[in-house]
Amino acid sequence: MNKHFSVFLVLIMALALMARQSATAKRVLLISCDGFRWDYPLWYNTPALDAMAQHGASGELIPSFPSKTFPNHYTLATGLRPEHHGIIANSFINRKTGARFRLSDPKTKFDPHYYKGEPIWLTAQRQGLRAAVFYWPGSDVAINGHYPNLWHRYDEKPHMTFEQRVDGVMQQLTDKHGPELVMAYFEEPDASGHNYGPQARETRHAVEHVDSLLGSLRSRIAKAGLSDSVNIVVLSDHGMTWFKPSRQISVNQYLKPTWYKSVEGSLPTNIYAPERWQQDSIVKALSHVAHLRAWRKADMPQWLHYQADPNIGDVVVLCDEGWLFTDETCHDGGMHGYDPAYSDMHALFRACGPDIQQGVSLGAFNNTAVYAIVSHLLGIQPAKNDGNDDYQRVARTLFINK
Repeated sequence: MNKHFSVFLVLIMALALMARQSATAKRVLLISCDGFRWDYPLWYNTPALDAMAQHGASGELIPSFPSKTFPNHYTLATGLRPEHHGIIANSFINRKTGARFRLSDPKTKFDPHYYKGEPIWLTAQRQGLRAAVFYWPGSDVAINGHYPNLWHRYDEKPHMTFEQRVDGVMQQLTDKHGPELVMAYFEEPDASGHNYGPQARETRHAVEHVDSLLGSLRSRIAKAGLSDSVNIVVLSDHGMTWFKPSRQISVNQYLKPTWYKSVEGSLPTNIYAPERWQQDSIVKALSHVAHLRAWRKADMPQWLHYQADPNIGDVVVLCDEGWLFTDETCHDGGMHGYDPAYSDMHALFRACGPDIQQGVSLGAFNNTAVYAIVSHLLGIQPAKNDGNDDYQRVARTLFINK
């Protein structure tokens, strides 16, 4: 064999090994704990999250409007606000077809035409990386014709237990040929927060159970010798506040059926009223009702970023924190979906790992920045998104410069 060719071959092999090692060093674990208020660690015993703050970064995520689970998980995945990524609420009307989008309806939930933007698992795969996703909202939809390399259909029962999800995460992280991006979703403490309220004993137990799982996961990562090769990001989609039925405002008490075609949701309430006289009638009737605000779509406040999508209602009604505009039966418990300016709606953020500064506080920042943060940790180029300003601000503090 030619001597120069042999040297060239050795160099190529060395570069390939270095590239593989580099990819391994940029492995990312992204975990969402639904409904985990930013200040739960101040109320409850959360040693694992406290350790992440001490040895990494902590922050306060400001959700996008509306501060709901599915819209915000898709914002976290794409960096786009709901008005730009299409999932504007849990239910809304498709103006082109007249169909009602509902998360409870598989026909619409799994229709990829509703999902705009490029979620992080597809960004990673498009650039040669692999992704394993455990139940992240939207990951079981063939967005742009593709799924993550590994995914689970959320509607299939029984669900994996939280412990099984942790085992699945470890299986992916310890696989030498495993994915560079691993994502996992946990329904708590959101479920307990809704049922019992954010300050209930049951919610405390849910928070502390999730924290114990995170502590166990970090210990297993350390025992596997992966602490120096996995960056961990733990966050939430929104916070939680207290609600009681005495704070319910009846739709039928103030609106006549002739004024609208459809009323969708309660936080916010999207009202489909195509005629200008209908819109004016609704806004006028609600203008003196305490604890809520109503706007024509064109008059929506800019800070809510809720105008661009054509499927947003002709009139949007938003209650003050702790109130609901609905005729549905309500009970005492927790609620979210309100203006993200309320601190009760703010969510958890923790990050630690080989590329994360230690002991830094990022303060409050918009959750549109998360997509770019994860892209940076993976060493890939993000698609167009809404989070650049906040990303640029937090990146200076968050990352170790190498």
